[in-house]
Amino acid sequence: MENIIKSANARLTEVLALWDNVDTITVIHFGENRLDPNFMVSYDVYLTGIIPSAEEREKLFHFGTMFETSVDDGKDRFMIDDLPVRVEYKNRDHVEKQILAAADAGRGIRDESTYGYFRLVHSAVVFSRTPWRDQMVRNLSSIPREYWENRTKRLRSRMEHYLGDLTAALYGDDQFFYLISLAGFLNSVCALIFAVNREFETAPRSISSVVQTLPVQPPEFAGRFTNLLRDDTAVSRVRKRELAQLIARSMLYL
Repeated sequence: MENIIKSANARLTEVLALWDNVDTITVIHFGENRLDPNFMVSYDVYLTGIIPSAEEREKLFHFGTMFETSVDDGKDRFMIDDLPVRVEYKNRDHVEKQILAAADAGRGIRDESTYGYFRLVHSAVVFSRTPWRDQMVRNLSSIPREYWENRTKRLRSRMEHYLGDLTAALYGDDQFFYLISLAGFLNSVCALIFAVNREFETAPRSISSVVQTLPVQPPEFAGRFTNLLRDDTAVSRVRKRELAQLIARSMLYL
């Protein structure tokens, strides 16, 4: 598997390194092997300015098959042999601005997931034109305590908001609103636990397993969280709302 990914790295880098506006290319992969439905090799291309059109990129990545791109032109997906590949184009200056704002305790920053920071820190560099990425990683390593405190406050408020929505949906017997409220509650709780631990959020496909291994978490969280994820009738909607309330209360004492 390692040799296959190395081959893909080389073929992509050969194309992308010819773009003068590309600064850094990193790669990270998910899943254990190609039989894993979550398996994917994902590249982040940090650059300035514009990128070639989707039609041009499809021609440049002529070694790929099943090429498709997102509506906003920010991501390409294709196969290299039987290897699923995703290439995401990220504006270097925007990323740097977000990181500098985080270093300033998060002032003036949108309340986004920290997954982008996780990717920047934990991905492997396959091409770099400047030491920009290393500098960004150093900046992220010195984020002040105030940033995490501010983020924790915002996420706690969001968690409580979704708990209120969940309660309203339950007693209003609104199945759709109930499902999206439960999803929002779960997402905000997990993000809050990562923030309390001062950890950047991992990939969405692995959050449910990683969050339960973090050292600081509410008592009895794992069991309650697992029951909230169940989609059978063994745990009623009323009981799930009770479990959500217990998690929210325990988070306040964390």
